[in-house]
Amino acid sequence: MYKRCPTAKGAAQQQILENTLFAMMQEMPFSSISVRSMCERAEVSRKTFYRLFDNKEDVLAALIDHIYRSYIYFQMPKNQIVPGPPEDLQNFFYYWKQQTVLLDVLKANHKSSLLIERSVTHIQEEDSNILHSIGAENPSRSRETVLFFSSGCMALVIDWHETGYKKSVAEMADIFAKLLTTPPIRPEILPEI
Repeated sequence: MYKRCPTAKGAAQQQILENTLFAMMQEMPFSSISVRSMCERAEVSRKTFYRLFDNKEDVLAALIDHIYRSYIYFQMPKNQIVPGPPEDLQNFFYYWKQQTVLLDVLKANHKSSLLIERSVTHIQEEDSNILHSIGAENPSRSRETVLFFSSGCMALVIDWHETGYKKSVAEMADIFAKLLTTPPIRPEILPEI
């Protein structure tokens, strides 16, 4: 696991390593990237690397976590929002469409599932607003609710990317809004609980 850096210098070095890994993944497969080559390119010592990360997989996890955190500050241009689907859902899909290069790199390296894994962690550890909105404050259900919600969200994003964004941001937001508000399984076929 990577460490959260309490100092500005450590956080900057982490960011440099994350950016270096991302740039290298655009040029070669993840499996071909070594800690040594990453450190050389980033001009960071291996000692510093291992003070910040346990391995290169942790660098990728940190990169994705920072992408998730940057969403908090992201706002879709108002001229892109269309009437109908909720604005926050349009913002979500618009944001992920802006991350096409990351999605391409993850897909090419068979790492798209890491988006789902990190989204679960992100929601559980950092996003109390989402926990509240999906009703996951109840400790007895929170893990299952977060798994169900976040894996569904990111699976939609991954599929949308892999199918070439054939649907618009507004269409995706509308689909997601309907999935959230209308059960996709007919109630009459569900067993009674």
